[in-house]
Amino acid sequence: MLAPKTRIPAHTGVTNTRLIVHMALVVPPSCGFRVGAETREWREGRAWGVRRHLRARGMNESDEPRIVLIFESGNSFLAPAERDMVGVLTAGVHEYGEANRPSGREG
Repeated sequence: MLAPKTRIPAHTGVTNTRLIVHMALVVPPSCGFRVGAETREWREGRAWGVRRHLRARGMNESDEPRIVLIFESGNSFLAPAERDMVGVLTAGVHEYGEANRPSGREG
């Protein structure tokens, strides 16, 4: 949820291995989203994916809250070798986390 008269500063992720999917649920007038040099208007019930490494920002210039469902997905545009590297890296991070988990702690 983005409060009325609020802007999300321009930001990027650290990798292009994930897509951030935005699904517009409640969108009053005067709300927008900018990715790179392209500004888009929200359309309720419509979604799009944004590669994490692109610069993005959002804005709600209205007097009402804007509600967008945001979730991550794998980037299907990765080459097979890139997908393999992501799999190896993910497994390594998981193994590191398991090896360094404090004893007696679940989860």
